[in-house]
Amino acid sequence: MKVLRLALVLSFANIGIAAAGQCEDDLATVDSALAASPAVETEELVKVQKLRNEAADDAASGNKENCVVKLAEAKIILKLQ
Repeated sequence: MKVLRLALVLSFANIGIAAAGQCEDDLATVDSALAASPAVETEELVKVQKLRNEAADDAASGNKENCVVKLAEAKIILKLQ
């Protein structure tokens, strides 16, 4: 039983580590796209900037999974996916 618990804990730890790296990579991707003045409507650009800022806050607070989700939405709006 202890081995099973340890296996579960380690599997979730790996997911968290993967999300952390992906979050940082996605932040850099969105920042680069924003710096390149993307061809999107103003209201979409405002939404992307809001999602990007919320994702950065999530990353800083350790909520990497929410960070990844918000940046995925931002990347879709920017047509990066």
